[in-house]
Amino acid sequence: MAINIFDHIFFGLIGIGIPLLSILSNARHPEIDEVALELPPKKHLYYSNALMLLIGALLVITLWNVYGRSYVSLGFAYPKITPNVIVISVLILLIYLYDAFRGYLKYRSGTEEEESLSHIMPTTWQDFLHFIPLAFAAGICEEVVYRGFLCNYLFQICQSSDYCLTIVILFPAIVFSISHLYQGWQAVFKILLISLLFSLLFVISQSLLFVMIIHVFVDLFSGFLMVLASKRADS
Repeated sequence: MAINIFDHIFFGLIGIGIPLLSILSNARHPEIDEVALELPPKKHLYYSNALMLLIGALLVITLWNVYGRSYVSLGFAYPKITPNVIVISVLILLIYLYDAFRGYLKYRSGTEEEESLSHIMPTTWQDFLHFIPLAFAAGICEEVVYRGFLCNYLFQICQSSDYCLTIVILFPAIVFSISHLYQGWQAVFKILLISLLFSLLFVISQSLLFVMIIHVFVDLFSGFLMVLASKRADS
């Protein structure tokens, strides 16, 4: 695909602007109670974030429509199923499930780190119902933006470089993980690892299908476990 000024602008917003804002916001180091007072009700937070993610994905799709680009390059294609694709998919799930159950046990024990997530994660079944649209929006729209758009953009920019594939896999993972800095640095490193595998899975399978399915499952299961842990902690 041919890169144009609108691709550069969108890259500046997603690849530079959002991570920078995330870092600057985290630099204030607000106390957990202060954050809780500033946040809107969870359902408003979930729906507004889902809407922003949807807008981001629609902007990418609009770029593809306006310039007549193939949706196959964006990742809307049946995945190439190879042994490597299966291994990476299973590895992502195993890493995530281990971390999820570890987080579940830590939250039940009442650690400050895990309790801080209660202000943004669902802690009741009512919260979880409102969280479901966000989980689908994140799993689908974030992959369109961070994998579909960013990987394609970077490949076009650096395709003559010997390190192009490394950049295509590494940069979107770094940007995506830093954008989740509100969850803390430990979460950033965890997300970085999984995001690297997501990028690799996208490149090898040449499709967003598996990446989207796993991402949606990961987010839904995170919310589900958070509610269970909260119920157990209160009992």
